[in-house]
Amino acid sequence: MSSSTENGAPSVVVHTSVPFGKAYVEESPEQVQPILMKKVKELFPEWPEPKYIKCQKWRFSQVTSAYPGLPGCVSLADGLVVGGDGFTHSNMDGCIESAKSIVDAIMNYLRKDS
Repeated sequence: MSSSTENGAPSVVVHTSVPFGKAYVEESPEQVQPILMKKVKELFPEWPEPKYIKCQKWRFSQVTSAYPGLPGCVSLADGLVVGGDGFTHSNMDGCIESAKSIVDAIMNYLRKDS
């Protein structure tokens, strides 16, 4: 969900947790938006009412069942490596951990071929 106004006014982006996303995965953005706005108002009662709201649903963006063993990445073929927080854990740290794992896998592949 984000709020924005014209003329350079502040914008706010709100992300939900994995448990929240799982609980409301079948609900439409229009059904979830009032729940999110109620929580934002509880947390930040002094904020003005937003002039624009866009509630975006990402059904497949949060990891609910990670790759077995949490390897960080997996090599599918020579030089083809897949990764992301689905190979670690669902948060920014998981993304960074996976990225480092991908770099290591590619570096090992390049060393092997040289």
